[in-house]
Amino acid sequence: MFLQVRPKNIQPLLEATTKVAKEYITKILGTDKDEHVVEKLITNTNRIGKRLSPFWEQLEEWETLRNQLLDASYNFIETMIEDAGETFDSISWLIDFQTIAYLAEREGVTYINDDLLKGLKITKDYRKRLNKMFKITPDLKQMKEAKILKQNLSQFYKVTKKFRKLTKWIVKVILQLMIPDGIENMGSNNCNAESKGVNLIRTDDGASFLAVCDAEWLVVAQRFDGSVNFTRYYEDYSIGFGDPPSEYFIGLDNFVSAASQDIYMLRFELTTWENETRTADYLRFDATPLDYADVYYYSPSWYSLRIRNFRGTAGNSLNYRVKYDYIDGRYMYVGFTNTGKCFKEEIGWWWGYCGKANLFGRYNHGPECDKAMDCMSWQAWPDQLLNEKDNKFYSFKAMRIMIRPLPIEAPPKCIKGVANEFNAAQRSDNDNKLLAKCEGQWLVVAHRFDGSIDFNRTWNEYKAGFGNISGEFFIGLQALFRLTLRNTFMVRFEMINNSGIMIYLENDGFTISDEHDRFRFSVHDFLENRRNGSFAYMPNTRFSTWDNDNNHDISCVQQTGGPFWHSHSADKCDTTWPSYIFGQFKFKDMKMMIKLVKTPCGERKSGINDIHPLGGSSFKAKCEENWLMVAHRFDGSVDFYRTWAEYKTGFGDPSGEYFIGLNNLLSLFTGDRNYVLRLEFTTWDGRSETAEYYVFRLGLTQRETAIRLEDFRGSGKDVMSSSHHYHYSQGQVDDNPFSTWDNEYEYAMTNCSALRRGAWWWYRPERGSEIYNERGVDMEDQDYCGFTNPFGRYMNESKCDIEYGCMSWLGWPGELFSEAERKANKDLHNGWYSFKEMKFLIRPREPNWPWPWP
Repeated sequence: MFLQVRPKNIQPLLEATTKVAKEYITKILGTDKDEHVVEKLITNTNRIGKRLSPFWEQLEEWETLRNQLLDASYNFIETMIEDAGETFDSISWLIDFQTIAYLAEREGVTYINDDLLKGLKITKDYRKRLNKMFKITPDLKQMKEAKILKQNLSQFYKVTKKFRKLTKWIVKVILQLMIPDGIENMGSNNCNAESKGVNLIRTDDGASFLAVCDAEWLVVAQRFDGSVNFTRYYEDYSIGFGDPPSEYFIGLDNFVSAASQDIYMLRFELTTWENETRTADYLRFDATPLDYADVYYYSPSWYSLRIRNFRGTAGNSLNYRVKYDYIDGRYMYVGFTNTGKCFKEEIGWWWGYCGKANLFGRYNHGPECDKAMDCMSWQAWPDQLLNEKDNKFYSFKAMRIMIRPLPIEAPPKCIKGVANEFNAAQRSDNDNKLLAKCEGQWLVVAHRFDGSIDFNRTWNEYKAGFGNISGEFFIGLQALFRLTLRNTFMVRFEMINNSGIMIYLENDGFTISDEHDRFRFSVHDFLENRRNGSFAYMPNTRFSTWDNDNNHDISCVQQTGGPFWHSHSADKCDTTWPSYIFGQFKFKDMKMMIKLVKTPCGERKSGINDIHPLGGSSFKAKCEENWLMVAHRFDGSVDFYRTWAEYKTGFGDPSGEYFIGLNNLLSLFTGDRNYVLRLEFTTWDGRSETAEYYVFRLGLTQRETAIRLEDFRGSGKDVMSSSHHYHYSQGQVDDNPFSTWDNEYEYAMTNCSALRRGAWWWYRPERGSEIYNERGVDMEDQDYCGFTNPFGRYMNESKCDIEYGCMSWLGWPGELFSEAERKANKDLHNGWYSFKEMKFLIRPREPNWPWPWP
């Protein structure tokens, strides 16, 4: 994902590109030829920047004249040529629609050439339509507005053509500017333990920017002397500003791009004028990108920041509820804005309800601000910072916003058939090491069998753990939180009664939240469990002890006789037999156990791996780092035009071309798990582009293969989103099932599988009509099969014999056929292109935010 801004803000973007190119010259280039190429790139970048301003001014003038012509011609038609009104209305509607669509596009370095080409095409169409209008209504040609518009169209066409020639070369060079891997402190996608100073960061989806690394921490923004003005327009915050190692902000686009690579933790570091430094950490966070926002239905808002699991010494100023230190069991989210709702000045921040933080506020050069929250503020600092004023009047001396991948707490490896005892954690109160032991593949985290240990203990004792693995014990709530923060577990409660009968209850997707959320117990779906004996379930609730009861209306600890994750209704506690493990000793033997569930490709071992899904049998598939390859095509050796039965079971072999099968794919979607979908297409000359969707779900309706695709973040164009409203809840899904030639969707208007010679989720995406209109396709010629056909016919060349009938994708961000080929065949477009290679990859969406929204 490259930086994206509106036309008037391309100049700072070009300056940022120049900065990266200069850094490239200074630290990487090894040959004079390379240096010459990049220096030429910088020169041409500057030439574009100097010419852009008058170009966009002319575009605005052109739009004004177009509107004047429309207004005048409407009156002209109404009074003089009513018989030609229908013809003109259809023409003017096309002009109006195309102009709005064109002006609404956001421009970026890699899109300049494409959009200028679109401008050329629209200009040509205008000229043709004007000539047609003049033939129908000769008197219209004499109108002053028509003459001026025609003259301006000609001038605009010439200027656009010159720009396109220049940008065609520069975009080509930018796309070829590949920073070599393995260069120390340069071109990595994350900071590492050896990182220091300014580094060039290149994220997985293609963003490149300069930032300071402090060991493993990537410094997103830093302020310490007021040398950079943070009172800026929204577009500046999108692309970033300032120059590391001085004060700077990497930009919201880069922030989102970096944070999308893994599970990151977020840190706010604050320094007072007395040089005391404290931090506020959020162990889970992500930020939603700007792309395809719908101002009426879109949720969350632009660049929304979602946070959870606060810890630190600086206080929680990003919790916009009454208390700073308590998130009430869910996660907070708030959009980035500088619309003036909180201040008259343009100060960008995640404001919430005007919030209790403003780290992008005015730098004050002193501790006391004359206006509350107007300066670099963090109101939740736990101590009083000013003698007679609230902390919202305090202005900090320095601040840093930083992110790093969240460390993984590796659990003990319990091996099937082996009963070992492990020291999974160390207690702080004595030298005894506790707190877990293995039984086969299960890690026992609590065990009672003789009543020798009192389990009716305090909150702090349950937090730390107690007992000894040679006898009765509990691992501790804090240890469970650390273990489940980045690992996926099953949980099992097992009881043996005095008659020797064993009963059990198992759930998938077990996690324990942090202390701020009162160590909440969660599973993917508490009603989807495995058990024997009487009915039982584990509700998603907070933990309670006698000295810290989180059932506010009633004391379930007192009513049931012991601490647990209690739930209640009205004035009665819901008693379920697993609660006896910490309560009254009623069974001969009681255990709470967890078992690690391997995340598909979670070990990042590239190559063929055994995949063990929770919802099905194991199967073999290829991994690329942490990506599971669902399907791979590269030589046409495997036919993908197959039956429904074959697509259900899968075909091919992971060592070559293959598809894992719908049954295996569906087995990965247990509970509320979301995945990221990545489609990667490679041309015959070796170029690759991607379509990535950060919400990919299957099987949420009665049609088990129904798909939901949202939150596009790929390097290409989005031609597949089923919605742009970003519904992250389970309750929203588009009912578009997978189809094959012999099992088509029952309500489909066309057998798309037969028409496109493939199999796929056929539907018209959110932008379907717009894509057809851009190409001038009449309504009656538009189908509902979409613009993606990864399983279409494989050709051993780039040209397909049928439009969309080969391994095709209309999301490629430029033209796939040469200008000469398109001149020779005016109907040729990217839908006729057949790619050389296609990869269908998925990985779990991290963090997998809980449902519902707060």
